[in-house]
Amino acid sequence: MNRRLGLIVLVVLTLSPAGGCAFKPHPETLGTGGSDPGGGTGGSSVFDASGLMVPDAPREYVSSTDGGLGTGPSADANCQNQPFSVAALPPDLLIVLDRSGSMNEDSSGMGCMGMGGRGGRNMGCGMNSKWYQVTTAINNVVAMTEGTINWGLKFFGNDMACGVTAGATVPPAPMNALSISNAIADPANQPGSSTPTQAGELSAGEYLNTLTDPNPRFVLLATDGQPNCAAGVANTTDDMAAIESVATVKTMGFPTFVIGIATAGGMADMTLNSMAMNGGYPLTTGTTQYYSVSTTAQLMDALAKIQTVTTGMCTYPLEMPGPEADPTKVTVTVDSVPSVKDDANGWRYDPGMKSITFTGTTCEQLMAGTLKKVQVLYGCKIGII
Repeated sequence: MNRRLGLIVLVVLTLSPAGGCAFKPHPETLGTGGSDPGGGTGGSSVFDASGLMVPDAPREYVSSTDGGLGTGPSADANCQNQPFSVAALPPDLLIVLDRSGSMNEDSSGMGCMGMGGRGGRNMGCGMNSKWYQVTTAINNVVAMTEGTINWGLKFFGNDMACGVTAGATVPPAPMNALSISNAIADPANQPGSSTPTQAGELSAGEYLNTLTDPNPRFVLLATDGQPNCAAGVANTTDDMAAIESVATVKTMGFPTFVIGIATAGGMADMTLNSMAMNGGYPLTTGTTQYYSVSTTAQLMDALAKIQTVTTGMCTYPLEMPGPEADPTKVTVTVDSVPSVKDDANGWRYDPGMKSITFTGTTCEQLMAGTLKKVQVLYGCKIGII
């Protein structure tokens, strides 16, 4: 199995050598025509518009590249920060699991011998049921990765029809294997509902939006069929609403991985493919854009691939900057090449400025391991020497 059980990332903030910082006059301290005849090399001289030295004028470090050649950040990009090491933030990965009555069927969509249950189909399929195959894979993978992924669990629906309860059955947290296993085994959570996919997805996004940790957050939606709870009414087609719900959750900042469990093709394939595209991480090889699985082994393989993506090195926590540092004056390099502050293809601060996340090709190359070393240097506040 292709599994990644953790990534340790080094974020290096290099301490400037003594006497190696070049000070520049801040524009607000100079009149028209102001200049620094010393070229900033002495680290102590700022001149006013008349050319007279102003010893106590505010000065700041300027983030720039060595000699203007683009070879890396200059010494004056750093403001009294010491080197530190961090681990890549573990993702919050919320499993949104379909508990519709059809999950009691086998992978061919047939019921098993016995009375009762959905349309005469009951839990007689035992280890051949889709529910057993899926939950066995989930329990195995969560147990193997509970130290590197903050797994959580949410069921949909939560009654015998189309109802969906707010929040999560098991909130994302480290070492959650036992809690998730117990929730799956709880008789109250066994299959028996309809398939309110839209409501389940939107409720998952709303829940993730309440979390306050800086960790990247993802939805893993596992379902065995088409949505059938339009406007909360059972047995009514709801494909377009489900597709749009995944796009809505993505705009909230939470990508969705879509797993189709022994689906029957046709319209179900079209719906799940569209959901996977809207989720942000569709498959680019194979016959479907969603993860199509029919056995425990196939689902474990899919979960391993998803794990690799979610634990990639795209988000880096930052230590609290010192009192002299200004986080708005920052130089970020990846393998000594400057990276631009750009939401589409570069890096961005995460909420609270406690971590940065790389995007686009930079993120892809960090995850692939072709880029390795991230360096973050803060400049100084105005008036700090």
